[in-house]
Amino acid sequence: MSYFRADVTLFAQMVEKDCLRYSTDNRASLRTLFKVPGKAEHHHYLVVTLFDELAEDVSRMDLADSWFEVKGELVDRSPEFSTHKLPELSVRAYQIESIPIASSTLLNVEVIGRLTHDPEHIIKGNDFEFARTSVAVNRKERKACFFNISIFKPRLIKEAEGKLKKGIQVLICGELTFFDKGGDSKVHTAIKMNRFLTFS
Repeated sequence: MSYFRADVTLFAQMVEKDCLRYSTDNRASLRTLFKVPGKAEHHHYLVVTLFDELAEDVSRMDLADSWFEVKGELVDRSPEFSTHKLPELSVRAYQIESIPIASSTLLNVEVIGRLTHDPEHIIKGNDFEFARTSVAVNRKERKACFFNISIFKPRLIKEAEGKLKKGIQVLICGELTFFDKGGDSKVHTAIKMNRFLTFS
């Protein structure tokens, strides 16, 4: 039996929030913006959407030095937030808790899905190599989500190339990373794999 998920744990500073909104069935929602580190000391931003009581509670909070632990679901699309350039990914939170100011941001991801292609081994220059693939996560109520996976540790690259094949169901654990490419204006993301587990 197959099962799928894309879980996120985020420790970060909330820097902005939108106005509280209510749907026609009176469900509250609130879009918030969290600051996360990118390459070369450059910050990126990630949208976290809250619902119901969580949304109402956070809408009343003061944002001065507001750090939170967020648990939620990673999705491969992002609501509009006009003040910042954003990645396609966002988080639908199901738990949020205020925490003391932390020394740095932590953004861990666990994704269970099916590989969309075999790992691709890439060599750049004489001393830099990595592998990449992607995972599709099916959703019962929505379309499948797709997440890019990057593998940098040499031992893990070798293990992944031996065990990971297109279509296999896999658990990927890692850190969500943000980066800019030189030729476009988008914020790109990938899950930097730390470990994986396959299912038969």
